[in-house]
Amino acid sequence: MRKRFIAVFVAVMLLGCLPGAAEAEEAAARETLTSGDWEYSLLEDGSADLVHYNGPAGDIVIPNELDGHPVMGVSANLFWNLSDHYTVAVSQSHPYLATIDGVLFGKTDRKLICYPSGRAAASYEIPQGILEIGNFAFCKCDNLTSVTIPDSVTSIGNFTFCRCDNLTSITIPDSVTGIGESAFLKCSNLTKAAIPNSVTSIGDLAFSECGSLTDVTIPESVTSIGRYAFYECSSLMEMTIPNSVISVEQYAFADCSSLMQIFVSEDNLNYCQLDGILFDRDMQTLICYPAGKAQAQYNIPNCVTSIGYGAFMGCKNLKNVTIPDSVTNIGNGAFWGCRNLKDVIIPDSVTSIEEYAFSNCRNLTVVVNAGSYAEQYCRENKCKYAIYDPNLEDAPTDWLTGTP
Repeated sequence: MRKRFIAVFVAVMLLGCLPGAAEAEEAAARETLTSGDWEYSLLEDGSADLVHYNGPAGDIVIPNELDGHPVMGVSANLFWNLSDHYTVAVSQSHPYLATIDGVLFGKTDRKLICYPSGRAAASYEIPQGILEIGNFAFCKCDNLTSVTIPDSVTSIGNFTFCRCDNLTSITIPDSVTGIGESAFLKCSNLTKAAIPNSVTSIGDLAFSECGSLTDVTIPESVTSIGRYAFYECSSLMEMTIPNSVISVEQYAFADCSSLMQIFVSEDNLNYCQLDGILFDRDMQTLICYPAGKAQAQYNIPNCVTSIGYGAFMGCKNLKNVTIPDSVTNIGNGAFWGCRNLKDVIIPDSVTSIEEYAFSNCRNLTVVVNAGSYAEQYCRENKCKYAIYDPNLEDAPTDWLTGTP
């Protein structure tokens, strides 16, 4: 049940960051035409941009032109629907595209466009001189265990290695400056990611759901860590944020079930940690309480005014959390999936509780004051709650439980 909740939650976020989202929006403004097995749209110069391939797997030959229009562009997810083995070939005279050993490249931008997902090889060395690895380029290449990236590459696109289930390690050269959205999403056997000190940004969901990932070093060149960047990396035990980072986006380290400590460089001007828990520099926002921490009780410091998105998501050991009266806001999904959490005491100072704040907390009773905003929230969202009675020494009892 919990997995289904989270899958839906992340799927909603994904809709906004799919590499095809921007491309699809742009393509939607253009008419889609069909020629044989190909769907294409026309660019302003009259050339064809391949949008979708509807033919069978096998030996696929990309044409030089369609209906008199030269084929110049290829959609990032052109062959996304193919599950069987296929190869790609183009004519040697094609002005814009080329294949090397069955791998599709762009001539003008020197981009690796598509490595056929059904290839049997366990390793692949990208040719020297390639500048960019495109969106979806290696997506669902289940047989690959390693890829060598040359130092000519400067960019790793969105969803580039997504769902390469047997990829165990990747070495990124120091020519690369950015790791795209979902670049290594669901690479379930990836154990190590060596990020070079040339990289300045780690995209949304870049390493999300890499369940075997144990070794990640974020270099001091990185300034931003995207949403869900390391979400549900269940083997990560610690993370260090260097002084260069100025932005850690929502859910970046959420639901990492083995994560016990988040360290922050003392020189970082934007973030800090207390007892391995991540806060903004002024300790006004609690950003991430590591899901693998062992303690059952936690009292949020009384300087905190906001509990961030997914701050306690998946904290399986927590049973009791006390929120101080300095807190005014509890963010989206803040306590999502804390399956052993029994009670959270919410003071009257809290005037905003966002969606899914206590979703899938099956043992939780939210303790509130009568007539408070928190009581209203619990009623409206069908959360089990109890009215706080300062004269009681014991935990809330069933007879105090409100009826949503």
